[in-house]
Formats: sequence, C-alpha cells, structure tokens
Amino acid sequence: MDFKLLKYIVQDCAINLLDHQLILSRAYLAEAKNDFSKDELLVIEVEPTAENLLIYLKEKISSALPEQIQLTSLKLWETRDSCAEWSAG
Repeated sequence: MDFKLLKYIVQDCAINLLDHQLILSRAYLAEAKNDFSKDELLVIEVEPTAENLLIYLKEKISSALPEQIQLTSLKLWETRDSCAEWSAG
C-alpha cells in the first residue's frame, strides 16, 4: 500500500475527526444540561475511554482502507506512558 494513501486515511479518519473535539457518549449528552457547540462535538455510542476510542478509530480506518488491505494492529497513546492497543486475531 502506498504510504501517502495510508497517511491520508489516518489523517482523515482519525486526526481530522478527533482534533479539537469534545467527545461525549450519547448517554451523557442525553442527561447533560449544557448546550454544546455542534462544531466541536463528537458523539459516540460508548464512553470515550482510550479503549473505546481505539475501537471506534479501528472501525473508521478499516472501513476507509482499500478492500484488499486489512488493519492488523493499532495503538492509541493516552499519555507518554499509557496506551490502548488492539491487534487482529
């Protein structure tokens, strides 16, 4: 796979999607009394933990990859010392 295409997919499906976003679960938003700006809000079905965001990003990136390419692992760093990691199989 051309790494330029891979870089574009990750940029589009992960970085551009999450950068400068407030990420809330649908359940939290249903109970919230605040009026959040829709421009800076990403609503997902589960609590936005590192582990859940990793699975969310895995699904986004996997669906954007060419059909013959499969994602086999992904790592999301929460801090310098802490990350969530996924690998196929």
